[in-house]
Amino acid sequence: DNFSDDEWAQYDLRYIFEVYDVTENYENLDNPIKQRLVKTYNTYEPTSFELRLIPNRKYKFVVWADFVAEGTTTDLNYNTAKLSNISRLGYVSPMKEAQDAYFVQKDIFVESTINESLTLTRPFGKIRVIATDIDEVNLNSTPSRVEAKFYNHPTFFSLNALTGEAENEIKEVTYAYTIEKGKPYSTGYDTEACNQTLFADYIFAQPAADGAQEVNFTMTIYDQNNRVI
Repeated sequence: DNFSDDEWAQYDLRYIFEVYDVTENYENLDNPIKQRLVKTYNTYEPTSFELRLIPNRKYKFVVWADFVAEGTTTDLNYNTAKLSNISRLGYVSPMKEAQDAYFVQKDIFVESTINESLTLTRPFGKIRVIATDIDEVNLNSTPSRVEAKFYNHPTFFSLNALTGEAENEIKEVTYAYTIEKGKPYSTGYDTEACNQTLFADYIFAQPAADGAQEVNFTMTIYDQNNRVI
């Protein structure tokens, strides 16, 4: 829903599907027991996979879905070499809706034939900060650069999609980036003269069962002359 037709022209939706044998007390989670299956689509749509498995065993089905560059299957925003350690690539910055992604993991006992439907969910919390008085700032003081600093509470930088747990915590993270009204948020709130998105990011979150996850951050806004607003 966050993509315009122009943005869909830049990206494909990629599904990655892996299966792990968990019959022996989860001792075989290092490597999938089937070759990874990948499918891409040039717009949103569900998908399906078919494969043969030895019956009378329990398996873990894992699916990860994210965005890749149009016409490719190559990692764009996340390193997915191992679904047990999915991490955001180092050059990926905030203010990028293509960071959105979904996953699911489920243990299934395969007795004979199965036909299983899986629903994917976000592994993130989303933070979006919108200035609602942007039309009131001083002339020649247009927001141009932002620094956002996360502190005090851990920010998780990877996801173990086999367990659903966020991992690899960092205590302090700083982002610095340029902004322009209407980019990339050219619809919705930002079409109003008083509104402008100043910060938006997807942050790996622990499962809901682990309880609420506190996030602390500060922001500093600079104008086009590098003066603090």
